Amino acid sequence: MGFLLSIWPFVIVCFIFGTVMGSFLLTMALRIPAGESIMTRSHCPYCKHELGMKDLFPILSYIFIRGKCRYCGHKLPIRYLLSEILVGAVYALIGYEFGFGILFWKYVVLSSFVIVVAFSDLIYGVIPDSVVIVGAICGLILSILTGDTVAHLMGSVVLGGMFLLIWLVTKKQGIGDG
Repeated sequence: MGFLLSIWPFVIVCFIFGTVMGSFLLTMALRIPAGESIMTRSHCPYCKHELGMKDLFPILSYIFIRGKCRYCGHKLPIRYLLSEILVGAVYALIGYEFGFGILFWKYVVLSSFVIVVAFSDLIYGVIPDSVVIVGAICGLILSILTGDTVAHLMGSVVLGGMFLLIWLVTKKQGIGDG
């Protein structure tokens, strides 16, 4: 019982951290395939007005402005709110399952790459090579740090082999739209 009580503050911090990261990960998924910088300030996708500090509180800002741009009044896509909630929940579950340590960071980093890939694929039908390559490098480094290198390399070879086989048979670059 003591463990459950002591883990909840950490899980709540993970959720809050995840909501902030959810906003950033969606920004990455929107900007990288479009060739935009992820380092510029957040802005309204319609009027391009830079968002102020009061516009950047995950979940709360969306609710308080009723899902509309504070500057132009255009309705914002629900994906902004949903991405923050989703990533917050994913990080909270990882925090609950693994506590604070190397496995927590391993799964937070890897799930973040999967989320960027999934959002990018859903929105544009494209999975940017840069995200996949950086994700693979991070995955390799994390597998070395956690001692799972052989299993992860074997999984990569099998999965890569499946895509190579699909390409050899169909002469198409990938599966689906991404």
